Amino acid sequence: MNGRMGRRAHWRMAASDHGASSPFCIWCKYLIPQHLHPLFWDVNRDNFNPIEYPQYTIARILELGDDDAVQWMKQTFSEAEIRNVITTDRTISRKSAHYWALVYRIAPSDVAALRTAS
Repeated sequence: MNGRMGRRAHWRMAASDHGASSPFCIWCKYLIPQHLHPLFWDVNRDNFNPIEYPQYTIARILELGDDDAVQWMKQTFSEAEIRNVITTDRTISRKSAHYWALVYRIAPSDVAALRTAS
């Protein structure tokens, strides 16, 4: 699968491979990969759909994820969605916020986790 493929394209590809009503399609739509399970200890992974909670999912991976988790995040969510989390989410630590601001070339003044409360 192409690393730049968006989540909708991935869903369409899976649906075309297995038929839109296939149990596989329902399973793959909600799947959190096994290697990401330790990052989501506080959710019921049997019914958690990361696509329905992009802010939570992306923030968790930005804060705790390894290279594999970040690769999955980039394949699953658009760059705009990731940038939105970096600029709006206050739950990311200052250390992680600085790192991701550098990676995505976002000014620190535009990162919510780096702004001081007024």
